[in-house]
Amino acid sequence: MTAALDEKAWECQAGVEVGQLSEADYLEAFRRARAAATVGFALGSDALQAALESVCEAQAATGHIEEVRRAVVGVFE
Repeated sequence: MTAALDEKAWECQAGVEVGQLSEADYLEAFRRARAAATVGFALGSDALQAALESVCEAQAATGHIEEVRRAVVGVFE
């Protein structure tokens, strides 16, 4: 699933470059792909690796590291 969403994001980026799609179209596809990657990593067998990769992908998907940080810290409070 993630690979297909990544491919769609690349296609959208190419569409933006030639003026066929908007930047918003690309960002939506990119965020979907990163969100799918987050779920995939979260399901991994190595808990630390899963957590680190999930946080990284969540930040990439949202573009808001501070919100991701608050969510992670909130789990431990």
